[in-house]
Amino acid sequence: KGMTDLWMVEKDDNGKWKEPVNMGDKLNTPFEERGPFILADGSTLYFSSEGHKGMGGLDVFYAEKSSMFDEGTWDVRRNLGTPFNTKKDDFGFYSNGEMTKGFLTSNRFGGKGGDDIYTWKSDNKKPLELTETKISYLMVMDSETNSPVRNAIMKIEIEDDKGTSTEGKTDVKGLVEATVEAGKV
Repeated sequence: KGMTDLWMVEKDDNGKWKEPVNMGDKLNTPFEERGPFILADGSTLYFSSEGHKGMGGLDVFYAEKSSMFDEGTWDVRRNLGTPFNTKKDDFGFYSNGEMTKGFLTSNRFGGKGGDDIYTWKSDNKKPLELTETKISYLMVMDSETNSPVRNAIMKIEIEDDKGTSTEGKTDVKGLVEATVEAGKV
């Protein structure tokens, strides 16, 4: 479909590999997809893409199997969100079987070199909860002139039990980017 795609291959009943099959348009784009990782139970596929709407560069996405009987059907992919994804390239996601710790490769700011390996673990020893992250663009407009306001500082309150907020500065078009869980703003 594009630069690099995700493919799958199965073994036949005799233990021989079948021909690889492209995983299709729900996962692949005209851009780069790579780094597939699937949970041991086969229910969730993690991969990185620069073609699906994300936070910038390669982002880690996940897709859940549509049917336990068809290896090639996956529901719509979802962005794993922060702290796994940044504006830079994030890929090579791996987790243990309990989804409580794992690894990630990224060239995010603050690393030691180009692409660095990071570890992650659950703070409360509970499995990682998968929630869809949305990237929203909010526009600040002057109420009298109806024109965009640049360099405005915005504070966005997130509806959660932690009182989380995020701040941003509008660009020349009056837009500010916010990354939030679906339904939390």
